[in-house]
Amino acid sequence: MTRSAPQVEPSPTDLSEAIAHAVYELVHQWDAFDEERAQQFGLSGAQAAVLMNLLHEEPSMRELADWLECDASNITGLITRLERRELVQRVADPDDARVHRVQLTAAGQRLARRMRSRFFQGSPSVAGLSYGDQRALLTLLQRAVDSGAGQEA
Repeated sequence: MTRSAPQVEPSPTDLSEAIAHAVYELVHQWDAFDEERAQQFGLSGAQAAVLMNLLHEEPSMRELADWLECDASNITGLITRLERRELVQRVADPDDARVHRVQLTAAGQRLARRMRSRFFQGSPSVAGLSYGDQRALLTLLQRAVDSGAGQEA
């Protein structure tokens, strides 16, 4: 009779590292997938992300820079390219004229909605999971995000 080696429970540090690595790999897969889909619409991944984000809000240029974790000068170029395609426009904030908010044009709204339906059609990373597993993954991810909200690294 062959005895199997006892299962060793990973340490909390090893478990945390494995989770972080898996999440990193998943995000990396999604980024590559999103970049491919964005190119189908003649956009970069960052441009597509901005357009889809603008479906829900009208952030300031600073808020966009913070959201994309980049320098404000990069956002200026990104928004300028989207303006040239008549997909977005900058408008003065009604409460502070020094602040510019970015909003979708009618053409930008149409494109963002078309992209949204394509971008969120079954990511290959989770397509192989059952519906129940996808729901469980979503629940766990939401709990992880909620438990870390507001905490500094």
